[in-house]
Amino acid sequence: MANAHSTLSRLFTLAAAAAAAFTLGGCAFQEHRERLAVLHATDQDRAALAVLEDPATQKLYGEHDRLLYLLDHGALMLESGQPERALAQLEAAEAIMDYGGNKSAADGLTEWLINDTAAPYVGEPYESIYVNNLKLLAQLTRSDVGGMGATGSARQGVISGGATVEARRAAAKADLLRERFASSQAQLNEDLRERGADPSAAQAAGGPQIDIAPPSTAGNFIESPLGTYLTAVTFMKSGEAGAQETAGRRLNDAIVRQGRLIGDVKPQAFASLGSLPPDSANVLVVAFSGVGPTKVAQRVGPIPIFTYPLYFELPVLRIQPSQVRSVRATLTPRDASEANPPQLVELNLVENLASVAEENHRRQLPQIYQRTLIRASIRSAASVIGTEALRRSSSRGSREGVQIAGVLGGLFAMAALERADLRCWIFLPGQAHVALAKLPAGVFDAKIDYLDASGRVVATRNHADLTAADGPNALATALTYTTR
Repeated sequence: MANAHSTLSRLFTLAAAAAAAFTLGGCAFQEHRERLAVLHATDQDRAALAVLEDPATQKLYGEHDRLLYLLDHGALMLESGQPERALAQLEAAEAIMDYGGNKSAADGLTEWLINDTAAPYVGEPYESIYVNNLKLLAQLTRSDVGGMGATGSARQGVISGGATVEARRAAAKADLLRERFASSQAQLNEDLRERGADPSAAQAAGGPQIDIAPPSTAGNFIESPLGTYLTAVTFMKSGEAGAQETAGRRLNDAIVRQGRLIGDVKPQAFASLGSLPPDSANVLVVAFSGVGPTKVAQRVGPIPIFTYPLYFELPVLRIQPSQVRSVRATLTPRDASEANPPQLVELNLVENLASVAEENHRRQLPQIYQRTLIRASIRSAASVIGTEALRRSSSRGSREGVQIAGVLGGLFAMAALERADLRCWIFLPGQAHVALAKLPAGVFDAKIDYLDASGRVVATRNHADLTAADGPNALATALTYTTR
């Protein structure tokens, strides 16, 4: 009996030590991430950018969390009007996502033995999709350094080869992610066979039902309507009518097929996009509002099922709705006159990014759920075996107490180790409104008004020096943000 108590005591001690190591080790980093989220939610992105660029902050990001820094810094670079720096950060982020960064076989083993937070973060499918969107926007907002005007300055608003390359990558991303999901599922199945684990047996043993995507949609990731829209506009301005028509058709099909899942998008606003001539517009306005979803832990247990203790956590996305329901832009020429008055442009919602992200996360969740449930079941089985061995080695009168202590010790150990991976891209916008306009050649100042459901202006943003030019490939882009 003394040995049994000693063993259980060591179990509690080891579990507590593991919990302390994981909790205290990431405490400063977690507090930093929470601070960034608060700054973003309260429309203080400039302050957040200053925090991220502080050398002391950068020391908090090791290789395990490098992707998070690249995603957030890249998004803030784009928002602050530095598209070249944004491209550099987002391209580095995409390389980690596409090739797994430094994630090795040892990291995979760590995920099985401890939890998903112990391995480097390589992003989720929804984040990979939106990286391409922001990279394409960065291409559309940067100056054409390859084409100098008469004054020797870089021309603004000219479609470059980089934009068309990025448009093709964005168009192919959903297919790439679907193939990768199938490949990773095959690898997961192989891992399960090697471990002799059976997901159906684990669920029968007490695994609860979670709101995950059904098998028919798991891994079938939704394309971003914003990305498809930007792709169609890029091909329109580069003169690739066939690619433009294909992108326009994909966008309209997605709006009809996905319905309210992508937001209250009006199909008629985009019906003609695939057939617009290149000279029908020379200005693109993109207005982001709201904040992207955050991850929270959905906890299951602790549940003692006879001698089978069960506890695990899953990361689920939580959406914070945006106040903004409509957006309008007032484009005022520098030489405004009766003959050249300001123009009012109504923008149209093209995507609720938060809603699409949430659905794509649900379609990734079956793999996370399967791995997490199996990991929990393996730990539970080990706890059952250990408890039973202690019970048999104890005196008859103490066996019931040993069994209860073993179950509680197993639950404590599992609760100490199991942690949902809540790492995510903080500075992802919540929704996007867009519009194309045809303006006379000249320099314009754009005022973007964000309105709520009652028509009240809740935020105003200004974009100066919007240079509209003539020519089929001319496109000046105004990009603004609010987190309201």
